[in-house]
Parts: sequence; C-alpha cells; structure tokens
Amino acid sequence: MNDTVWIIGERFRGWRLDHFLAEQIPKLSRSRIQKIIPERISVSWADAATPSTRVRVGGSVTAGFPRLFEVPQEYNFYILHEDDELLAVDKPAGLVVHPTNACRTNSLIEAIRRERNDAEIRLVHRLDRETSGVVLLAKSADAARRWGRALQQKRLQKNLCRSRPRHSPEFER
Repeated sequence: MNDTVWIIGERFRGWRLDHFLAEQIPKLSRSRIQKIIPERISVSWADAATPSTRVRVGGSVTAGFPRLFEVPQEYNFYILHEDDELLAVDKPAGLVVHPTNACRTNSLIEAIRRERNDAEIRLVHRLDRETSGVVLLAKSADAARRWGRALQQKRLQKNLCRSRPRHSPEFER
C-alpha cells in the first residue's frame, strides 16, 4: 500500500491538522486521528506534526502506512463438505477469517484461495478469530450472495455446539 498525500487547498487555510484529516478520512474518528498523527502523519512545513498543528495552503500532508511483511503460511484445513457451490471448512481458533490491516495474507479465505489457486472463493459468513467452528465458503460471487441471503433470511442457521468433537470420524470425506 502506498502512502497517501494531500495538498492543502485554500478552503482549509488555518485549519487544525486533526480537523483537516477528519475531513479527508471520514471513517476514522477525530480521537483515532489524533492518536495516529505522531506515528504516521508528516507535514511539509514542520519537522513534527501534532493534532493542533495548523495546515498551510500549498503544503502537503502525508499519511504513512506500516508495511506488512507476512510470510504466507501453509495450513491443512479440514474440509467437512464440498460440492459445486460450497466448501464447509473446520476453522481452528486463533485464525482470522478475512484479511485485516494486521493480517492480509494469513487469513482463512486467503489461504484457501492460495491452496486452491482460486480467487473467486468468497466467505458466506464469518467467525471471530478466537472461535473455532464451521465456516461456509462459496465458490462464486453468485453462490455467496444466495447463501448469504439464506443466512439473513433465517433459511440457514448457525448453531453453537459446545461439545463438538474436532475431526471425528463421522465427518470424514
């Protein structure tokens, strides 16, 4: 991911840096922006930036993103079911289901896509990182929409099973 650079226009003359960034990055709260300014934000007109730094017209603000250096890991996922549309995978606790800012390569969905050389595989639903259980994956975007809709409409349900034996013989392929 590349750094993001903004050039300050006349409209923002005299604004505080945290207010300017809140306008540019509406998904982040101003308190979150204030926390990241010392770590990730630099300005062209000063050595250090603080939330109260006043922006300067014509100056630039740069948001630096940390580089992730992930080594793709090999996983041996236990496939509980597979047909033309779906894969049901036994997800171990501790594994993220989809890419995050901290883990892009070593998530369940990315590992399955890599293992099968199939970028079309989609999540039907998610489980928390620390939760183990069955995750449904669709083999196409259309199947993911249909099965996801079935979950939303309660035609398909997730059930909690506290004593499910891991890899028991009744689940053999």
